[in-house]
Amino acid sequence: MSVKSAKLLVDANPSLKGGIQCRLQKNPDHIFTGMINANARFTFTMCNPPFHASMAEATKGSERKVRNLAANARKKGTQRFDAQTVAKQGKPSLNFGGQNAELWCPGGEAAFIRRMIEQSAECKTQCLWFTTMVSKKENLDAIYKQLKAMNVDAVRTIEMAQGQKVTRVVCWTFLDQAKREAWLSGGSES
Repeated sequence: MSVKSAKLLVDANPSLKGGIQCRLQKNPDHIFTGMINANARFTFTMCNPPFHASMAEATKGSERKVRNLAANARKKGTQRFDAQTVAKQGKPSLNFGGQNAELWCPGGEAAFIRRMIEQSAECKTQCLWFTTMVSKKENLDAIYKQLKAMNVDAVRTIEMAQGQKVTRVVCWTFLDQAKREAWLSGGSES
């Protein structure tokens, strides 16, 4: 359903049409394996990985968010968020949308990104930049260590904030500056 929605968005935007490919990975253990064939070239990949390790973890996160929202509403003296109403309704629903496989995976965000980095090395000359969202700041050190061990040429981190939520996009490339410039100018990247 996500791929279908993405394709509709691309098709509805004339400036994107023909410039973006949406593909569905059918093997949950693979990210790039089987998706990027030997002749393919991608300017970048974009990923919003599952950030929970289980449904139970996802539910706990939602419950914590509801408690924090209620506490903040009480501090401000607002009725915008009524914790008693939530309590009457039972457990809060998840505070995000998506299908199970999009929301959690064994090992959570850290394991997913670790697998993603490993598989990116298999197609390192076929993609200019690999990117992934990183929701949990505590995962950054392990990500940076793994990228260094994989001998990537450059790593960039872009922080983004919306309200009190801070997330980041980690970007990496195996191509050196000269190869990146050649890629962007339409020349050979090798």
